[in-house]
Amino acid sequence: MNARILAAGAALLAGLAASSAARADVLRLENGRSMHGTVDRGFVDEKALRIQLFSTGGTVKVRWEHLIAEDRDRWQVDLGLRESEEAKELKVDAHRLLFVTGAQVVVGKVLNPEALEGPATGDVRVLVKGRELRYPKGQIARAEPVRVDLVLVYTPRQAYEEKRDQIAPNNGPGHFDLATPPRGGSSNPASPRWRSSSRTAASRTTSTA
Repeated sequence: MNARILAAGAALLAGLAASSAARADVLRLENGRSMHGTVDRGFVDEKALRIQLFSTGGTVKVRWEHLIAEDRDRWQVDLGLRESEEAKELKVDAHRLLFVTGAQVVVGKVLNPEALEGPATGDVRVLVKGRELRYPKGQIARAEPVRVDLVLVYTPRQAYEEKRDQIAPNNGPGHFDLATPPRGGSSNPASPRWRSSSRTAASRTTSTA
């Protein structure tokens, strides 16, 4: 008798564990209905997402336009189909430089963009991860404008100062947001994690002590 009870209890616990292991997702539709199940995160499509329903066990596709805007935006970010607003704030305008040899590509912020249109004898100054690099204009075949992660251009300290300079002095909430530095760095500008080990190239940035 006790053995049967223990076996039944073990089976019940196993069933509960299996059901709790399934991720519970809710999709809210424009028609007011909701779908409960597990979204297939391995299925990425620009027209629809796929969900396995708890009610039937079947898998269905749901077109993006059938979801309410909030759920559509959230799932497109989660599946990598679009960038979140937070991610966009951590990107900056830069250039991808392609060289005549075809063997090198440099991504950074061109500090003297007028040099791209100037004579072939001049140098193009590029800020890459906080360091100023110089390349002869004659070696550059093409410069393509791109949006890149802020940390590809600036050091953490420079990134902090770049964002700080964009915030009005009386914007308290904006300055409070800077307490969380890019990519998990220290919020204290004096911290060693903020100090640039390389030569500061941008004239607007200040060198660390």
